[in-house]
Amino acid sequence: MRFSLSTATAVLAAAAFLTPLANGQLITEEPSVAPGPTSTQTPIPEPTAAPTPGNGPSPRGFTNFAFTEYQKLFVSDGVRRWAKEEQALYAGLYSLDLSVPWTSDKPAWKNLTYRSTGEGETAGQFGISKDNATLFFFDGKVHKYDVKTNTWAPDTSAPSLGNDSVPFEFADHIVTDPETGILHGFGPLVPLWTIADPEADGYLVSMAAFDPATGNYTYSYNTNSGGPNGTNPNSLVFSAATKKLYAFEWERTQNDSALFEYDTSSKKWTQLNTTGDAPTSRGGVCFAPAYGGTKLILAGGKSVTDTTGAKNAALDDIYVYDVPSSVWRKMANASKPYHGAACAVTGDFFIIWGGYNVYATGNYTANEDGPAIFNISANTWGTNYSPTPAGTPPSKDSSNKPSTASQTWAALIRGEMILLAAVVATLSLL
Repeated sequence: MRFSLSTATAVLAAAAFLTPLANGQLITEEPSVAPGPTSTQTPIPEPTAAPTPGNGPSPRGFTNFAFTEYQKLFVSDGVRRWAKEEQALYAGLYSLDLSVPWTSDKPAWKNLTYRSTGEGETAGQFGISKDNATLFFFDGKVHKYDVKTNTWAPDTSAPSLGNDSVPFEFADHIVTDPETGILHGFGPLVPLWTIADPEADGYLVSMAAFDPATGNYTYSYNTNSGGPNGTNPNSLVFSAATKKLYAFEWERTQNDSALFEYDTSSKKWTQLNTTGDAPTSRGGVCFAPAYGGTKLILAGGKSVTDTTGAKNAALDDIYVYDVPSSVWRKMANASKPYHGAACAVTGDFFIIWGGYNVYATGNYTANEDGPAIFNISANTWGTNYSPTPAGTPPSKDSSNKPSTASQTWAALIRGEMILLAAVVATLSLL
């Protein structure tokens, strides 16, 4: 399963949870930067903060990210806030190995070769090829990163859109169909005045698709789509079980479901009528598919009920959505909030990293520890990660071990069976 989150668009478009850049600072903390277009922004020293365990990315929120189960979680760029009007953009590319065991204090991070993709820009939103060999970055051009060799291929020109004036872009979030390899995401906003009455106001959300096999980029919209608000950032996942996209609309103000389903064949949205313990309205969530897309995991974010920002509005809760039944279930809260974090799923494990644990006026505190690990089936948080198959209890999780009484009865039963077998064998010799 693959999932990604766009940082740049989310940060710049959603002023409700991040104010505009105060100083235009760009931090390049990586020693290995591949040749690329020159940026006019000058790197500055990193704000004082404890290093992330495992030589991973320094504390930050709203990174672009994508993952493949049992393989890797990739994170790129991000935002560091340390005061009300002080923030900086990070430039960097990392991977977290999901194929080997590790612990939260010693996660398997790797610092990868990074390159800028435009004037004053960073690597942008990206998706993973279906063979997990290539990362595709988009900023009006296509930039290819080779996962195996840790190198960048020459840039590819933007696909032609004919006479259409709408730019080639993924405005938000990219996910991969593991069967077709097509990358899906939110496309450019389509102004209503360009397709309807010139006096019309507002935008339509479009969905974009990029086929790495052909290089074709397309986008589509429906004037009666009934989809999520296109001017809000939206978290997006792909379900292999239903072969459909699911979007959670950030900071939805209506008192109804924020979960939408998108059919890539009919190109239509459906607002889902969910039941159970639905998440409250929020932004900056982490959203990922699990168990082949039969369940969706949503964690953290920032509450929209705290409009003043005078108190901590970052959230520590986590929910599991069952796709077949359309039911939400609230799970055990994390030990701290995660607003604007990156996440991944492998088997029973949901992994979340980064983001902010405090969101309040004049105080933005980034999570400085290693990834937190949630066992979905056991509904418990821990610090040990193991790439076990779905449904396999962790060996060190005592809650999943048989009780002493049950072990005793099992031993007695085994003893009785052995004794019975011996008697039978003796009688057969008489």
